[in-house]
Amino acid sequence: MAQILVLIRHGKAQPFKSEEEDAARVLTPAGKRALRASLPEALMPLALMPEFVMGEVEVWSSSAVRAMETAEAVAAMLDVPEIMAHQCLFAQDPDTFLQELSESPADVVVAVGHEPFTGVVSERLCGVALPFKTASAAIFDLGAYEGAPKDTVLRYFAQGPRTENWKTLTKLEDVLCQGAAKVEQNMTLFLENPQDIEALHDFRVSIRTLRSELGFLKPYINPIQAKSLQTKLRNLVVKTSRLRELDVLWEVVSAHDQPNDELLDAIGKMRRRECDALIADIGRKKAVKRACKLLDQVEHIEWKRHVEEMGLTAEDVMDRFDFIQTKFEAAYLKTDYAQVEQTHDLRKAAKRVRYAAREFGEILGRAAEGVPEAMRDIQDELGALCDARVNCQIIDDMPRKKLSKQARAVLSEIRQAQADAIEQILQADRAEEADFEERDAQSRPVELAIEADGMAELAEEAAEAVEDLEWELEAVSAAEEMTELFDELEESAELVQAEGESGEESQNK
Repeated sequence: MAQILVLIRHGKAQPFKSEEEDAARVLTPAGKRALRASLPEALMPLALMPEFVMGEVEVWSSSAVRAMETAEAVAAMLDVPEIMAHQCLFAQDPDTFLQELSESPADVVVAVGHEPFTGVVSERLCGVALPFKTASAAIFDLGAYEGAPKDTVLRYFAQGPRTENWKTLTKLEDVLCQGAAKVEQNMTLFLENPQDIEALHDFRVSIRTLRSELGFLKPYINPIQAKSLQTKLRNLVVKTSRLRELDVLWEVVSAHDQPNDELLDAIGKMRRRECDALIADIGRKKAVKRACKLLDQVEHIEWKRHVEEMGLTAEDVMDRFDFIQTKFEAAYLKTDYAQVEQTHDLRKAAKRVRYAAREFGEILGRAAEGVPEAMRDIQDELGALCDARVNCQIIDDMPRKKLSKQARAVLSEIRQAQADAIEQILQADRAEEADFEERDAQSRPVELAIEADGMAELAEEAAEAVEDLEWELEAVSAAEEMTELFDELEESAELVQAEGESGEESQNK
């Protein structure tokens, strides 16, 4: 007969739909993660038991897929090569199970089953129907079992983990995998047709989105892997930045009242040279191979140890979003649009908040409502400013000797229009800042009045406290005087009594 029984309920499985499909239900991704995280602690007591260390160990399982998947994780952890399917576990027949257990030659049997079977068996052995949630485990000393339930039979019980934390983690992984797949898809489309402006734009947006997702999850990811992924993705963005800048200028020239074919052709030639250099640098096959390896890392992200062990709650994600949103708002208030680097950094911060709200919206819920739209408006304004500045720089650097007089004139008009756009945005920013300062100045007297009222109330409360304290001090002083007076009266009474006693003694004599 087995000496030790480890009874485990299977991990969190897909919802029940029908009796016909019940046996085929599999563990959910969150159920698998929760099981892997909880098993080491649940089975740790076995390491201290001589029956496990010195004896033979068998893993039994119900034939249901969800139980078999749980048993496979158990067997891998205990280094047991084979899993034995027992029909009594699937049929939830405790009598047959206990009979087979008594006939087993193994020293330790680990049995994976279902509820209410696990609760019924635990009540038979120790007298209590243990509350077996999914992935719960109980260890019983069968040597102490004599056919009747005894509390000494139960050696250890570990309640199953809450799968919600790993459900959140699984959702985060799904978002990262979708982001990685989008990058791979858009990169393929761009390499197939690098002259396509939209293909390049979509490729860059997908990279920025993935970078924002990784940046949002940075506190929870292995820092070495996170830095490596961000560096490689950033390099892809940097290598394609010049192409995108030329595309933006080409669109501006195309939208001019009198589009100049000569200018468009000159910008097109610059773009083709840049594109050829890019393709030669990264190489189509090498780029795809490197991207696949990079995206495989994203799909198998390495979480920090505490995240692997405890998972993440929706509240954790909300707190993180609140942090980056608050950080952006602080930067937005102090950013000077006249400073190129500050506006560039603020634009990137707006993108991070926007993509986080959009991609993790299912988890964030109401906290993300309206945020993508608000960030997009700010991002568009900052984008117009940054693009206009880059356009001016490219125009200033363009060789003009080979351009016709008409082309140079159109180029100058565009340059001036871009400069005017920059000044218009800066003036709007200054006006908004001045309006904010004016409103702040107008509200300041009210705030001061409120503060004054508050101080007056505090002063009144302090005065009352002082009066109360003075009264208490007077009461204490009066009490002390009364005490002294009573002491004096007692002393006088004692003297009178002593004198009376002494007079009586004299008369008696």
